[in-house]
Amino acid sequence: MDVMHSLIHSVRKPGSLSRNLRRVRQGLDLIRELFGQFLATNECSLREAASTAYPQVFAQYHTWAIRTAVGAGLYTLPTREQLVVKLNETNHSARKEMKRYINASLTSGYRIH
Repeated sequence: MDVMHSLIHSVRKPGSLSRNLRRVRQGLDLIRELFGQFLATNECSLREAASTAYPQVFAQYHTWAIRTAVGAGLYTLPTREQLVVKLNETNHSARKEMKRYINASLTSGYRIH
């Protein structure tokens, strides 16, 4: 795992396979964090969840300009209710699928920090 950790966190060359792998992992981590925020409370909006998840997953890799653009973009995210409708789910079924994703991502054996 030390080699994998080194590859993922140290390679920043554009087009690098290691960089691409890091981005895929971060995308999956972001989804897990968003779902975790959603499951923590029924009051959490997508904007609130993303505001918490983004700094944990991506902010350290982004420049100030990108972090600022992401911050502005957070205000365009749908409400919790709109998201559930867009996913063609109910609150209950969405929670079930979110829990399933989180459990699968944590037990995959590919957890690097």
